[in-house]
Amino acid sequence: MSDKICTVDIGKNSLDNDYTFYSDGRVEHFYDRNQWKLNQTESLTINEISSDLRAILLEKCDPSDKDKLMAFFSANE
Repeated sequence: MSDKICTVDIGKNSLDNDYTFYSDGRVEHFYDRNQWKLNQTESLTINEISSDLRAILLEKCDPSDKDKLMAFFSANE
């Protein structure tokens, strides 16, 4: 089982949009598509996260997790 690195929430208003990063390179995306389609999940690879989204995630992450997330992105490219 891999360790959780961090979770970053980039949701707007009442809609969830959370990304959880794991030490084995997995990314779990938990989100609400709209107010009628809630609690969606998908597993992603680092290659499926665009550079624009990476910048947003780094901007929104907790400052204590920023170095860990930057290391995750560079280690899994």
